Amino acid sequence: MNLRFSQIMFSDILAISSQSLMAIAKHPVRQTKTKDKQAENFIMAASTPTPDAETDGRFIQTPIRFPKELLERIDWAAKRRGLNRSSWLRYAATRELDREEQ
Repeated sequence: MNLRFSQIMFSDILAISSQSLMAIAKHPVRQTKTKDKQAENFIMAASTPTPDAETDGRFIQTPIRFPKELLERIDWAAKRRGLNRSSWLRYAATRELDREEQ
């Protein structure tokens, strides 16, 4: 590059940068540590299971995957017996295991 081209480029860069000045500053210190801790406590409390028949020590919670069609059949069978899905699955598993033991 020749000297004249460099001078033109430098003057163009100065002209552009002088039009878009930005202040550089530190991020402000957050004063919401108490609120953050309160929010964290609220979230953690929501994830803590409440004592009920499913979590009071009589049962162990376990995730099970079912095909959609089978789950629909289970829900229908549970509804016919007036049970929820979990109760019907316990009922069906117990019945099948008892049948095998005989």
